[in-house]
Amino acid sequence: MKKIILFFFFCINLFAQSQTYIGMNYGGTYENFTTAKATESSPFVNLKAGYGVRDAYAVEIYFEYVQNKSKIFSSDPATKYDGNKYSIDVALVKSFDFDIYVLPFVKAGFGSGSFKVARTLDKHISYGSFNLGTGIYIPITKHYDIELGYRYKAISHEGLNLISQTIVHTANAYSAYVGFNFRY
Repeated sequence: MKKIILFFFFCINLFAQSQTYIGMNYGGTYENFTTAKATESSPFVNLKAGYGVRDAYAVEIYFEYVQNKSKIFSSDPATKYDGNKYSIDVALVKSFDFDIYVLPFVKAGFGSGSFKVARTLDKHISYGSFNLGTGIYIPITKHYDIELGYRYKAISHEGLNLISQTIVHTANAYSAYVGFNFRY
């Protein structure tokens, strides 16, 4: 019974100190394929929603759009680029308050996404990712902050069906971004 009461008070305290926030990030990503001799550099934007304290812990979910500027998976000669990438990611954020103007943070999470391709047997490819990131929050006011960050993604794509075999491509993606958050 004591554990239930303590858990209840812990949840109330967490909810009272935490805040919800929304934000948007814009940046560039460089993707290096480990199973193919190919690279990709593309701009991206993501919209996110989070719950937590700016100078402690938070959980955020973000929807990302990457403007694809490469043709790695499509085999149709009439297609200029693979389709744009859409993904959803979840991350746990830990920030540190060292009593300086900025708040450094680290992130870890996972996600999944997909994009269209022009192939005979495949029309879209899905992928999963593991994400690690770091950066700083620059508080403007109690409710607004700027986010500068760097993120690493380990990506595993769905297998390509080549009739005689299936090839699974993996990639490492490195992203730098700037963002704006509104906390309420």
